[in-house]
Amino acid sequence: MLTITYDARVDAAYVYLGERGGFGFTETCEESGTFSIVIDYTAAGRIIGIEILDAGYLFPSELVEKLRAVRGHREVSGPDVGITTAVRGGTFRINLGPYAQAMNRSRCNSRKPSDAVEFLWADRRLVAIVVWGYEPSPCLSG
Repeated sequence: MLTITYDARVDAAYVYLGERGGFGFTETCEESGTFSIVIDYTAAGRIIGIEILDAGYLFPSELVEKLRAVRGHREVSGPDVGITTAVRGGTFRINLGPYAQAMNRSRCNSRKPSDAVEFLWADRRLVAIVVWGYEPSPCLSG
């Protein structure tokens, strides 16, 4: 099951995509004066998770309200906060609330040529994250 942590004190969310631990390196994919998105990898280049700073600015407002109601830094499952997922072949899509037509896309390539992370935006809000070259983790099954 997909889980995220959210820390309301610093308005940061972390989306877990794989095993916890085995950290190797990070890659900053999106950064401006108001937000930052960082991807964490194992030393072998497998994506562990995605950190989203200033989540209140980036996430759809309905999702922000649900995350703030969680109170404190704790894990919540995707369905608890309206996040849905779909895995097809080597592609993992995370929808951050009700389906919205993406108007803009930005892509972050990892050091492995087959992997990339794509961010889908609508009205300056992050509506979905797509992980290409995704390998399912035992942490996400069940």
